Amino acid sequence: MLNKATLAALLLIVAGIIHNYSFMCRKLAPGELKAVYPTTAVGKLILDLSWVGFAAVGLFLTFALSLPLGVLATVMYFLLQPPLARLLGFKGLTDYVKHIDRKKP
Repeated sequence: MLNKATLAALLLIVAGIIHNYSFMCRKLAPGELKAVYPTTAVGKLILDLSWVGFAAVGLFLTFALSLPLGVLATVMYFLLQPPLARLLGFKGLTDYVKHIDRKKP
């Protein structure tokens, strides 16, 4: 059975994955995407609302349990970005950032 800490951790991990995935996919042109991502505005909205909901509930549960646990959850969010860059077909987060920076005017 899930206790509050386990549920909070799962919700925040899922929210972090969905949010980072959505953010990183939006930065790429549709032809550059090597992963599945919604093309319609409704699909993107549903994806964004899902991570916002998961994050809100997860953070509420986390900070209700303890402040250090909430801080740890926030740090974990940033640790999810390098694996997601690899999922999108880049060598790593640095390769992804360089690719995005080259596209800026």
